[in-house]
Amino acid sequence: VKTDFMVIGSRQRVASLEEDIALSLLETELERVNSVKCLGVDIDNYLTWDNHMLSIRQKVIRNLNILKRVKPVLKTENLIEIYRSIIEPYFTCCCTVWDNISETQIVNAKTPKPCSTNNNWCFLFAEI
Repeated sequence: VKTDFMVIGSRQRVASLEEDIALSLLETELERVNSVKCLGVDIDNYLTWDNHMLSIRQKVIRNLNILKRVKPVLKTENLIEIYRSIIEPYFTCCCTVWDNISETQIVNAKTPKPCSTNNNWCFLFAEI
């Protein structure tokens, strides 16, 4: 059985559970998980977007590095097309995530982070 279960609630309520919850289906013990990926969206047991934002950030950084590597050999029009195909969808898909993130997540998303081992900096989630 490929089924897990998740207890959803505030941090205080989830932490206050005194005993472990054991669920089984067809005599198979189900595993308790703290997060799950469903249709490309990471959902955690506190219903925050932290895991999803981290995942998106890592994917966008990886794709920005790809774009940076091909920049010297491609025309601007080609770079824009590549951007629109491998980076922009992360901002346009699942728009409810971007609408409901906290101020802390916005600040973290706009903070420059090292993108590679040679300490090049990039702004992830820049105003587009």
